[in-house]
Amino acid sequence: MPHSPLQVFIGYDPVEPVAYHVLAHSIIRQSSIPVSITPVALQHFSFFYKRAWDKKQSNEFAFSRFLVPHLCGFGAAPAIWMDADMLVRCDIAELSALHDRRRAVQVVQSIDFRPDDGTKYLGRPQSAYPELEDGTTRKLWSAMMMFTPRWCWNLTPKYVQSMPGLALHQFDWCEKNRLGELDGVWQHVVGHDPYDAGAKIVHWTLGGPWFGEKYAGVDYADEWREEYARMTFAETEK
Repeated sequence: MPHSPLQVFIGYDPVEPVAYHVLAHSIIRQSSIPVSITPVALQHFSFFYKRAWDKKQSNEFAFSRFLVPHLCGFGAAPAIWMDADMLVRCDIAELSALHDRRRAVQVVQSIDFRPDDGTKYLGRPQSAYPELEDGTTRKLWSAMMMFTPRWCWNLTPKYVQSMPGLALHQFDWCEKNRLGELDGVWQHVVGHDPYDAGAKIVHWTLGGPWFGEKYAGVDYADEWREEYARMTFAETEK
């Protein structure tokens, strides 16, 4: 029986292309199922997506991530989004197996990341989110998402390029009963969460080891460098 590849979309920012490629390699190397990995790069979508740059956004894919259901044709199969500054430490099939067809999107809801307004890597803006009625801010929830595109029919290019950023990142577009939850191991926030050997996806939102000495000693940096070495390895003649 044919098995359609798992669709994985990764944000691509030209200031850190190595992050994209190492993350993609970590997925390919460990996956036991077919995967189709797509970079979400702004220049690829310029003919239909024209959102103006927001001074509060810290990378090129801040809002284009919400185009994933559109890019999947609003189908029923799961589609995974990841920010580029991540590393997968397991078989991505484990995440795919958690797909709940009843949910529009599944995210790690246990994240309670409340930075002050300021800057992070390369002086990029770090924006705080206001607290919602349920006591959460939902900051970083959208950094790793598993969509069921068919339930995200409202995330058209026109909607994504016109809605306020907070409305997108705080999931105003998603019905409450369609917002699903994933365990915290699926987005471990480096520098915020304590080291966890069982983390399955780690996220260097404050700056990763590819940014030089300042971040060389962050948690899981050695694993990232090992993945980079595997990616750039080529066997020579014996």
